[in-house]
Amino acid sequence: MAVLTISREFRSGEQNIASAIAERMNYQYIDKEEITRGLRAIGEQRWAELVSEMDETTPSFFDYYRWEYRGFVFLEEAYIYECALKDKAIIVGRAGNCVLKDLPQVLRVRLSAPLESRIKRAMEVDGIDRNEARWLIEKVDRGRVGHIHANYHVDWYDLRLYDIVFNTAVVSCEQITEIVCALLADKEKNATPEAKDLLMGRALAARLKAKIHANPRVIAPTLDVFYDGENIVLRGTIHRIHDFERVEKFIHEMPPDKPVKNEINFRK
Repeated sequence: MAVLTISREFRSGEQNIASAIAERMNYQYIDKEEITRGLRAIGEQRWAELVSEMDETTPSFFDYYRWEYRGFVFLEEAYIYECALKDKAIIVGRAGNCVLKDLPQVLRVRLSAPLESRIKRAMEVDGIDRNEARWLIEKVDRGRVGHIHANYHVDWYDLRLYDIVFNTAVVSCEQITEIVCALLADKEKNATPEAKDLLMGRALAARLKAKIHANPRVIAPTLDVFYDGENIVLRGTIHRIHDFERVEKFIHEMPPDKPVKNEINFRK
């Protein structure tokens, strides 16, 4: 089955569109609230409480290197992968299009609309005046731009990040739903065993990366964990022996689905 990611400008109508697609295709709708519930369900209460503070916001220089911020980002990525593994998921925001890039079974959609259209929608939905609506839209979009740039080093407005872009002021919710559902049905053909294996490898790497960086007892800010198509690779530098030993322990706890290549450079 396929996975849909939706990137959206604030108040471009994503809730109605995503809900309609989810109902039509029987897909799970994954948004901020669902991620919060998911983190709580797996026992990550501490991180669930940080969603409102850290989710889709621009980190300060200090925040970017805080273990809590890095841990939260990687836990969120790992949860997105877990949802994608179940297939038939709609990931709204959370940089889903960047996290799940280059996977053939993933359809990456962008929703946009002129500022004036979004101001009117914000006034109706949020019950605020025009000035407040404009301020809120600019604030939320600025946070999303900063979040994407800080963590994935890309421009949120770069159309190459998406398979298709809709102007929701011109194309109706019903029309978008029809088009996206047809594209998803076509994408499902790409969910080959090879594509599923690639997703599984990347999900396992994300799981290990989150486990390392969300642990306050491990200091390894330069450590990266990724799947190279065959192996889960750990690469970076660690300076404390007990950090190195904890990471090795996490590696040994990994399921034997994929071989692990430990390329960590230990320097005292």
